[in-house]
Amino acid sequence: MTLALDLAVAAKDPRGLVTPELFDQMVDDVVAFDKVTRPYAERGVEQFLVFMKA
Repeated sequence: MTLALDLAVAAKDPRGLVTPELFDQMVDDVVAFDKVTRPYAERGVEQFLVFMKA
């Protein structure tokens, strides 16, 4: 249980895991490849970063 709590706290701001430039590039790639809106792509990239952190 402690591990899950630690991961939840560490993942509060997934954008902080990469540089702002890299985050924007990742979002741009998702928008272009998957043909989705930017807000949708941003949420997806954030969730990907949380997954990679875990």
